[in-house]
Amino acid sequence: MKDKILLKHKILFSIFGVIILFSLVFGTGMRMAIKQIEQQIAKSNNASLQVYYNTLQSEIERSEVFITNTVYHNDAFDQFLALREDPGRSPFVGEIMDRFSEELKDNQDVAAYLLYDTGTGVRGSVFNSIVGYGSVKEEITDSFGTFLEEEEVPLGWFIKRIGSRSFLCRVMERDNTFVVGIYDLPQASKNAKLFYSYEGEIVFFNNQEIFSNEDFIQKNGIYLNYLDDSDYYFSNSKNYMVVQKQLIHFKVALISEFYNSSVVLKFLYMSPYLYIALGFVTVWILIGYLKSILFRPMDSLVQAMQKIEEGDLNVRVEEQGGREFQKVQQAFNHMISEITTLKIKSYEQQIAREKAQLYALKMQIRPHFFLNCLKSIFGLAQSEKIG
Repeated sequence: MKDKILLKHKILFSIFGVIILFSLVFGTGMRMAIKQIEQQIAKSNNASLQVYYNTLQSEIERSEVFITNTVYHNDAFDQFLALREDPGRSPFVGEIMDRFSEELKDNQDVAAYLLYDTGTGVRGSVFNSIVGYGSVKEEITDSFGTFLEEEEVPLGWFIKRIGSRSFLCRVMERDNTFVVGIYDLPQASKNAKLFYSYEGEIVFFNNQEIFSNEDFIQKNGIYLNYLDDSDYYFSNSKNYMVVQKQLIHFKVALISEFYNSSVVLKFLYMSPYLYIALGFVTVWILIGYLKSILFRPMDSLVQAMQKIEEGDLNVRVEEQGGREFQKVQQAFNHMISEITTLKIKSYEQQIAREKAQLYALKMQIRPHFFLNCLKSIFGLAQSEKIG
């Protein structure tokens, strides 16, 4: 019987142990697998962003070379400056504009090229056909005209906001004549989606501002970390994965939905927590099992023994726990009953013995008392007679 009991508990504890080990091992394994999935998706997104980054960087470099060549190494521009006071220089303006138009055909992310002669007020502009600005064209032209005449022009590439749009700009000047190349960053983000079909959104930003897809960022509450140089990071409790690269003095980021992008991915991501929860539930069940078959019956026995030690033989143990403990409790109750019966019989025998002794004592006392009484009477009579 003892061997069967031990075997039963060994099997139960082995099952609990296997479940807990399974939960821990598979939970850890799935977490590592999810980490690998994260890294693979981030690697893919980084590769996609790298393609666009390389394209954008080459376009910016090409614009830099184009503007430099136009300002310093172009015959039409030289003639335009040489004939500044001559009304007949307009053909050279047209030639410069044609040169701008040809460049826009091959450099799709450039929104416009502008020409400003602040000395004579001559202006020219060419806009990319994809942009389709409408009335915004006049805003851009007028804004840059005022900007070049009234403000100190920054060196190199810089960001300029006109209305609700942000523009990446490059200005070169020669003899108070400026050539301006403009990247419309919101449109550049749309072009990236159009030309490269990214699973996500392209965002330009720096520490203070978001230059494109601002509505998308605000709507989803996405946090962008300009100082993060890791391969990827998550925003909004892993709802969005962010990969980013430095471009001039701002960053370009590819933001893709991660956690909610796939039901399978969501399940895989939750599975480690499910396995860990299974382990905790198993431990809780094991503790409850031990409490029901061991701790409660043991406490009950200990309390009963304390009452017996205090002299209370009426106490009985409630049968609970496993069959083994129930048998122990039945034996304990039977033992207490036998002890109570034996004690009662002992009391009864002792009382009977005391009664018999008392009766015998009474029988011994009665004759002597009668004889003494007679002797006393006889003694009194003799005394009366003598007197």
